[in-house]
Amino acid sequence: MIRMLKARHHDRARRKTVLVTQGWDHDHDLTEEWNSGEVYHWGTLCLGCEKWHPYIWTSIKYDECKIGGKWDWQALAESVRHECPHCGFVTRDTIANRRAMADRGSWQSSGGNFVKGHRSRTWSALAVYWIEWASLVRQWVMAMEDRKGGNVDSLRTFKLQRLAEVW
Repeated sequence: MIRMLKARHHDRARRKTVLVTQGWDHDHDLTEEWNSGEVYHWGTLCLGCEKWHPYIWTSIKYDECKIGGKWDWQALAESVRHECPHCGFVTRDTIANRRAMADRGSWQSSGGNFVKGHRSRTWSALAVYWIEWASLVRQWVMAMEDRKGGNVDSLRTFKLQRLAEVW
């Protein structure tokens, strides 16, 4: 489909194609298009060490808070934090902290082999300051619980729609 869409440009000099989507399954035709672009990730400067890093799920930490084998959602929410992958600086999950990180955000290229003029960009829900990390952690925990029961649908949805990653 994407090849057909691009073929409609008929090699016009000033053509532009903008494809906006969430994540997708790895065997989708978007994979080829994505890989042809110079990949940019949205990230932030650490409030501690001043080093740039992309918003990645492994930087979100939380304590396993259970009472009688059931999740204590309040305690879990209070434990959610972001840890810098460079220095370990801890940023608590508050709107002020998320906004401070967002204000320090920028795109950075991961380089590589790409078609000149093609750009691929990714933006995780982690970077959206009004989305509480605790709500994302809650979704993640529930998806992992579903996975234990053999259902990966909610984990797939989380990765595609919240993290904007390929499944």
